[in-house]
Amino acid sequence: MRQIRRERGLSQTDLGEKVGRSVAAVSRWESQVNAPGLDVIDSLA
Repeated sequence: MRQIRRERGLSQTDLGEKVGRSVAAVSRWESQVNAPGLDVIDSLA
């Protein structure tokens, strides 16, 4: 996720705002501590 986010020129804040989640949530996804829920995956697609 991090690589794609960076390729698209988005910060973690930008991505979080687009999917309605916090920067901390995006960071946890990218660190593979947690996985995004299906609703978020749908928003990312």
